Amino acid sequence: MSQAVPIDPNRVEDILILHSGAVGDLVLTAHLTQPLRRRFANANIAIAARCGLVHWFATRGVIDRAVDIESLPLHRLFTDHEPQSIDWPVGANDMLINLTAGSSESGQRFQRNLEITCPAHVVHLDPIPNSSNTAHVVTTWIDALNLKGIPIGSPDTGQPLVPNISPNRKGIICHPGSGGKSKCARIESFEQIVNTLRQRRLTVQWMIGPTEIDWYGPELTTRLARTASVICEQNIIAAADHLDRAAAYIGNDAGMTHLAAALGLTTVALFGPTNPNVWSPISPHVHVRPFPITPDDHNAIADLVCP
Repeated sequence: MSQAVPIDPNRVEDILILHSGAVGDLVLTAHLTQPLRRRFANANIAIAARCGLVHWFATRGVIDRAVDIESLPLHRLFTDHEPQSIDWPVGANDMLINLTAGSSESGQRFQRNLEITCPAHVVHLDPIPNSSNTAHVVTTWIDALNLKGIPIGSPDTGQPLVPNISPNRKGIICHPGSGGKSKCARIESFEQIVNTLRQRRLTVQWMIGPTEIDWYGPELTTRLARTASVICEQNIIAAADHLDRAAAYIGNDAGMTHLAAALGLTTVALFGPTNPNVWSPISPHVHVRPFPITPDDHNAIADLVCP
């Protein structure tokens, strides 16, 4: 198997990361690219994902190449039989990091068949660490790579993951949604925060997308517009470009919050049921606040994002 051959960092030409999760998990995965570049200075780094943000990462230099994961017939690898061959975009001297299947029975079948069909050095990382894990998920992945003989150091938290190309950033974006309702602070709490910011004569905009409209109905736009202008974005690329023009961001434990932090925005991340020690955004400008939000929190949050 490919795992049996020690990997020489000077010979690796391509690194492919397989990722099948949503926006927030993809951003966290992308934080592996910085230490990987330091360890494998001559390698091109690609991420295969279904989230469109991966193509935006390629245009901004986070990765060298984006691959549509649907172009790789990975379904062939969930079989008990001899898997059919796959035309992998990596070779014998390269490395593939698998973040698509965990330690379940089907995941183990996938991992085994991946090693059989892929000529590269294959490394498996569990996309969702054990519930007893208390370290940050990216640290857990890096520790796992260390144990597999691939020491890559730590992510660079001193600078944004995504290079800044918008020198005149201004305004504050509030995003009241997330991938799960349980991760969302009450809309009323966000409205009170926005009112506090407006009282300080700060420019604030709401950002919502299809998920929030599905949850709360089209009347959500009308409701939010009573306190600030509303940006309704239908795709992640346009939302990322809007974020890149802002100076600060307030949101829940959500993919957009991870992206705001990756762009270097001053970011207030409101966490409820999820452990922020494991899943918080990575940036020196991130401030994690638990919810429910109390009236005393409104001014405290406003202080964090004030220029």
